[in-house]
Amino acid sequence: TGDESEKMFRKAVELDPKYYWGNFGMASRLLSKTPPDTAGAIEYFRKSIDIDNSYPSTFQQLAGIYFQKKDYANALKYADLYAITTPEEFQPIKLKNDILIAQGDKAKAEAALIEYAGKNLHDPQVKKALVDLYRNDKRYADAIVYQRQLVASSTRNPGDALFDLAKLCVLAGQND
Repeated sequence: TGDESEKMFRKAVELDPKYYWGNFGMASRLLSKTPPDTAGAIEYFRKSIDIDNSYPSTFQQLAGIYFQKKDYANALKYADLYAITTPEEFQPIKLKNDILIAQGDKAKAEAALIEYAGKNLHDPQVKKALVDLYRNDKRYADAIVYQRQLVASSTRNPGDALFDLAKLCVLAGQND
């Protein structure tokens, strides 16, 4: 049960305060409680980082906690650290993008996506994110550029990508 796991994690941390997984486990357990103990989770996640800062999931968890609390400065700080530990993965960039959009900074969100796209030319996730960003901002011509790239890079049936391209063209008033 949850109480039993919490007792075990507490005991692990008591026996060895420098045990990364004890601190990380305790933080995760506190976060999974109803209601979550976010203050306690933050404390244990930070201790985990002090012990070993090479695990991306700790930064991801902290960025998520701060994002939910609408503490965008700390959310961005940890999202950036998450991205540093996993430079080839899109998930940290997506998290950073979501935070930037939530705080109303679409220009920085776009810049982060474009920077990642430039380094990861074949990642369809970033192209999809750019299409979504531009479509939501009613910048259909820009969205069409990336949607065309998604169509061109589709290795299986490009039907869905073509359908999405057609919808964007209609929204942009283009007939081709």
